[in-house]
Amino acid sequence: MFLFEAVIKKILGEKEAYAPIKCVSAGNKGDYVILIHGIYDIPFAMKKIARALNKAGYCVINFKYKIRNNSIDTVADPLLSGIIKRRCTDTKKKINFVTHSAGGLILRRYLDENKLLQLGRVVMVSPPNQGSELATFLKKYLNFIYKFLFGPIGQQLGTDKNSYVHQ
Repeated sequence: MFLFEAVIKKILGEKEAYAPIKCVSAGNKGDYVILIHGIYDIPFAMKKIARALNKAGYCVINFKYKIRNNSIDTVADPLLSGIIKRRCTDTKKKINFVTHSAGGLILRRYLDENKLLQLGRVVMVSPPNQGSELATFLKKYLNFIYKFLFGPIGQQLGTDKNSYVHQ
């Protein structure tokens, strides 16, 4: 089964979720998988997926970033960029990604600016490709609270013409 199927099975709660043997590099812990959570999540939300991928032989990096202090651009580069440079040092391994929600936009921004020769598979679980109607609603009616809780990234996720996805 492929990495995508392993992630989906784990998300759906099926008992066994293993990535393919062919993706595991011989003699080491396997290819890298970087997990990028959304703004309503924390790295803990990706823990089940991390455990399943670790068990399958992947080297999992559960990327953590502070939503209240950063924009999509600052999370993508220098934060994500720095993690990849520091932690993904074996050039023989592929670098795979699993993202949730705004994590998909962060990865997309990173890949727009950086050529990743070791890029493997990318699994994006419900990225807000057209923006988030919930974010638009919260910005309109509860912006003070919304801005306090979700910072600059939350402000970028709307569906309006000035939102991040429409730039």
